[in-house]
Amino acid sequence: MFPNKAMKVQFKALPSNSPSLFPEDIFSKIPSNHPVRLVNEVVDRLDIDHIIGQYKGGGTTSFHPRMMIKVLFYA
Repeated sequence: MFPNKAMKVQFKALPSNSPSLFPEDIFSKIPSNHPVRLVNEVVDRLDIDHIIGQYKGGGTTSFHPRMMIKVLFYA
């Protein structure tokens, strides 16, 4: 496409930061000791700069790698 221009990578917004599909905050319904909260905390602390660096940019927005890791870990 644009071989001389660096493309900016853009990711879709993380749902955990903006629960916009639901009229209420569904995250308040998750108990404080639920395993999904541990997965969320652990993945948020991971250094994933190497993974993010693999994205080239351009095209449509991607799901954020951090969100995809959370799905894999919890699954």
